[in-house]
Order: sequence, then C-alpha cells, then structure tokens
Amino acid sequence: MTFSPPAPPAFADCTPRQKAARVLSDALAPVHLVVALLLLVGWRSTTSWTGLGRGLLAALFCGVVPIGIIAPGAAGAR
Repeated sequence: MTFSPPAPPAFADCTPRQKAARVLSDALAPVHLVVALLLLVGWRSTTSWTGLGRGLLAALFCGVVPIGIIAPGAAGAR
C-alpha cells in the first residue's frame, strides 16, 4: 500500500489567508529575486544602459530560461 497526499485546493477554493500565502510565496520565489538582483547589480555597476543590458542578459540566462524550462515540466507532472 502506498501513500498519496491529498491534492492542494484550487486557488478559487482557498481561504483568504491561503490565497495571501500563495501570492506571497509566488512573488518571493527565488527566480524573481535572482532576476531583480541581477538587473539591480547590472544597473548599479555602471549606472548606464550598458550595465542594465548586461544585467538583463545575465537575468535571461540565470532566471528566465531556467524557469521557462522548469515550469512547463512541473505543470505537466500534475
């Protein structure tokens, strides 16, 4: 006999407290923080468009591309 945990409730069926927790967890996900920090560091390093462009390039390859690969795979596993 194997154990399978119950499915989490849909967002519409959650209590306001659960909805707030889910939104906060999604907003503070590591990928969002990595992208924001890379853009900030890129801008602050030169305070010009060049630094922001380099930060954007780093954010693309360190945050956007990985989550673009992981998210569809995780959605398919549900």
